Amino acid sequence: MDVLSETEKYVAGLFNESTDKNLVYHNLVHTRMVVDAAGFIGKHCGINGNGKMKALLVAAWFHDVGYLENKLNHEDASKELAEKFLHSIGASLEFIGQVQRCIEATRIPQNPEDQLSAILCDADMFHVSQDNFMENTQVYWDELSALSQQKLGKANYLEITLKFFNNHRFKSEYGKTVLERGKTKNLAKIKQALAEVRQV
Repeated sequence: MDVLSETEKYVAGLFNESTDKNLVYHNLVHTRMVVDAAGFIGKHCGINGNGKMKALLVAAWFHDVGYLENKLNHEDASKELAEKFLHSIGASLEFIGQVQRCIEATRIPQNPEDQLSAILCDADMFHVSQDNFMENTQVYWDELSALSQQKLGKANYLEITLKFFNNHRFKSEYGKTVLERGKTKNLAKIKQALAEVRQV
């Protein structure tokens, strides 16, 4: 049994069966992006062991699926769903524990305890380094507004995003040396957008 293909099938099924229309950001599209980013960063960080890479990618698949059950504490729900599924397909306790550590590390503020967890943290935040960040962050805040039933003005979400950028640090070597460059460019975009909004 291929744990990765079974995990993808299971997680995709959970998202596809969901009727929650408010999850416009934390959905299957975002999950696939994090899985791809985790594999990409993992290779650049020298994760060559088959078991380690599988644990990293399985954790990436499960990291946000908890939103379907508990939006306020989704990491715990994600870890529980991962444990139940992985136990059902005969994964070892060591493998399950590594997956859960990676998922737990993505909780804000991120606090990874090992290399795999650091990589997943950076995969989850990969978007802050990308050219389309400003479009993605708008979708994120649209979701947050829908879930909280409170409309956030553009100045509000830009101010919160700026604060997040100032507090965020990449965890892996690849994140610190490569992704940080793109994040710096996006930080300048946020400051510019905020200045424009304040002038209106």
